[in-house]
Amino acid sequence: LPVRAEVRERTANVIAPASHRVWTLRDAQSLRSFFAESFPQLAPSTFSDDELASFVARPPGVFPKPQHALVLAKSFPGSSCFLLGDAAHAFPPDVGQGVNSALEDVLVLGDVLRKHHKDTARAVDEFQADRAPAAAALARIVRCAFPYQYNQGPKLRAGLFFLGFLLRLLLSRLPLVSFFLAEPVALGVLKGSSYADVWRRAQRTTLLYRLLLAAGALALAAKVLLVFY
Repeated sequence: LPVRAEVRERTANVIAPASHRVWTLRDAQSLRSFFAESFPQLAPSTFSDDELASFVARPPGVFPKPQHALVLAKSFPGSSCFLLGDAAHAFPPDVGQGVNSALEDVLVLGDVLRKHHKDTARAVDEFQADRAPAAAALARIVRCAFPYQYNQGPKLRAGLFFLGFLLRLLLSRLPLVSFFLAEPVALGVLKGSSYADVWRRAQRTTLLYRLLLAAGALALAAKVLLVFY
C-alpha cells in the first residue's frame, strides 16, 4: 500500500472467507477490476501486472486453527529442547498476540536459564510449568476473543457475539460486581494480564452468568406455576 513519498511501500493482506469471489479470479485483469471496485482510493498503478498475475497464480494461505503443544520443554540425554513462538502455539492474528506471546516465551526462557544455568533439567521443568498453561489459555482465548472481525460466519452468530461482548463490557464496569465479572477476554489481554489469569476469570464469569440465567429461569417458572395453579 502506498504511504508518504519518502517512505517505501508496505504490504497488505487480503483476508476473506474461502467462499469469497476474490479467490475465484483467474487473471490479472479480473483482479485489477476487483481492486478498483473494492478499493477505489488506490491508484490503478498501485499494482503492477506481474504482481496481480502472481496473486491469482498462487493458492491463498489459510489461518491456522488455534492450537498449542502440550509439551513445550523436554530433557534428553545430553541436551534439552524448548519450544517457543509459533512452534509452541499457533493461531490467527485475531487478538494480535503472536509476537507478544513469543516474546514472553523468550523472556521466560532467559529467566529460567539464568536461574538454573547449572541445572538444565530444573530449567526445563520451570519453563514447562510456566508456559504450557499460558499456551493452552491463549489458544482458547483466541477462539472467543474477537472471532468475527473479518465479517465471516453467519450474521446471527456475529450479532449474538457482539451483544454478549457489549453486555460483558458494561457489566464489568458496574460498581461492586466488577470484582466478580471479568471484562471480555480481548480487553483482558490488552490490559496486560497473564493469559492463564484472563482465561480463568473469563471461565468464572461465564459460570456466574449461567447460574444467574438458571436462577432467573427458575424464578420465572415458579411465577408461572403460581399464576396457573
